Amino acid sequence: MPLTRTKNCACTSLQGKYNSGTIPPDSRLAKNVSLSFIKDQADQLATPEGQAKIAKVKVLEEIAKGLGEDVTTSQLALAWTAKHPNVRVVVDHLILG
Repeated sequence: MPLTRTKNCACTSLQGKYNSGTIPPDSRLAKNVSLSFIKDQADQLATPEGQAKIAKVKVLEEIAKGLGEDVTTSQLALAWTAKHPNVRVVVDHLILG
């Protein structure tokens, strides 16, 4: 059975904390910018593609709000993924710390 893993998941975008287009100084992206993959994520937010991704997430935020006050964009994305006919298993991860 093939497994698919995306190199750059949308987790940071779906959380919404970078959707203003700036990186909060107390965020993980700001604190760990010396790590190459984190720097790549931070740099990508400033590109036209990154801004387009943020615009799409803002639309998802509005859809989530329309579904209920407590529905997050991450929950909406997981629900969509679970409902997709080509997806057998949805594996979410939890980061502790």
